[in-house]
Amino acid sequence: MRLLFALLLMLMSTAAAVAERRVALIIAEDGYRLVRPLANPVHDGEAMAAALKKLGFEVILETNRDLRRMRRALDDFRLDAKGADVALVYFSGHGVEISGDNRLLPIDADASSLDAL
Repeated sequence: MRLLFALLLMLMSTAAAVAERRVALIIAEDGYRLVRPLANPVHDGEAMAAALKKLGFEVILETNRDLRRMRRALDDFRLDAKGADVALVYFSGHGVEISGDNRLLPIDADASSLDAL
């Protein structure tokens, strides 16, 4: 997490000091129902949101979303990010690799049917 913050700050400090629109979607999942819950993702998401706001980002923070709501947040962000100079998606939670594809797990993910994600 610290390395990510450092890289983010370095990236932003090298950006041109012009009026640009920066948008960020932060998804933080720790209240998993069918797989092992996690302790820190929501706290990490809140910390990242605060850091990005200080850097001039418009931040949308989504916490503990099921698959339907996570997809809606991503779709809405895709529309909101059009025309932005910088668009960033940050995810904190479980992820899995299936047949070479990386997947972000919503809180209603079922380990027995991950292919449905």
